[in-house]
Amino acid sequence: MTASAPAMGPMVILSTNPGGGTGAYMMLNYFLEAAADWEDKPTLVVPGSSDVYAQAVRLGFPTFDLGVRRDRLATNLPAIARLSKQLKHARGVCAWHTRGFEMALFLGKRLGIPTVAIYHDPPDSPSHGTLRQQLMRWDTRRFDMRIFVSHATQAQWTPWIQSGTNLVIHNGLPDRDCDRPPSPDGKVRVGFLGMYTWHKGFPLLMDWIEKTAGEPVRWHLYGDLARDLAGPAKQIQARFHDTVDLCGRKSPEAIFREIDILVQPSTSFDPFPTVLLEAARAGIPVVSSNLGGSPEIVLEGTTGYLFDPQQPGTGLQALLRLIRHEDQRHRMGTRAREQFQQHLRIAPMAEAYARAWETLCHAHR
Repeated sequence: MTASAPAMGPMVILSTNPGGGTGAYMMLNYFLEAAADWEDKPTLVVPGSSDVYAQAVRLGFPTFDLGVRRDRLATNLPAIARLSKQLKHARGVCAWHTRGFEMALFLGKRLGIPTVAIYHDPPDSPSHGTLRQQLMRWDTRRFDMRIFVSHATQAQWTPWIQSGTNLVIHNGLPDRDCDRPPSPDGKVRVGFLGMYTWHKGFPLLMDWIEKTAGEPVRWHLYGDLARDLAGPAKQIQARFHDTVDLCGRKSPEAIFREIDILVQPSTSFDPFPTVLLEAARAGIPVVSSNLGGSPEIVLEGTTGYLFDPQQPGTGLQALLRLIRHEDQRHRMGTRAREQFQQHLRIAPMAEAYARAWETLCHAHR
């Protein structure tokens, strides 16, 4: 265990996603990487088919197969009931994301141990249906501790918090090589990572592509195409074939080696956008909407620019400044890298979780 992380004993972490994933699931894999040298590792209860299960086993974490093929409440609760006897020595249970809330509360009640919920989603997340949103709000009142990935997310959940401990622990990332070769054609490469859904700002992006057509710019659009985005995306690529590339899915490391600016024009609340962490790690300036937790990552005018998506012209003007001024891109990128190293790394995040869990479990002895 790292010197700054306390001995916390057997905390159980629950995750229900049976395959790979992004967002909270990716962050759990990063957490395991940071906690791999802890003496008292938490116990993972996850589907055996998941990337998290493979990572946990590889890194030597005590791991139980949840034994479900689909992430459904009707199968998750019986699965955790079957495992409860094997988890009887646990001191606490943590739901890593909102879909594990009911399982954590069930196990906590059955074993008489404290419960923790981690909030990677707002209460009205478009990723969840109405029933799931109602369950999340009902569950929230019953946890002993709640950990939010941003102050903005905590504010969203405040109406449903009645008692217990509430903390903000920002997500972090493991450090990676951030070397970036220069653009082969001298154009400024602008990256967008939201081709899988409309609410990441693709309509606004189409307008920006048109209005920067006379600039020395090349657009790199990443991600699997959402079905309803495929037509518009291919049309705009055909129209601006010299400046727009549909790049598909790539690893973050590959993406951030081949762009010079990141745009994140999201039109919906994003609790703590991982893509902005990745840009800071790579030393890349950003132009981002000011929704959700983005202002807790981007230092306005220092590591990038924030804009109100209701006033997209402000974001376009910021983007044009970065396209036209190489010295500004370099200066902001350098500050972004410093911001990452000082405040956005995974090790301090993991240690903050360990301290929070130890404090809660000690209080319930």
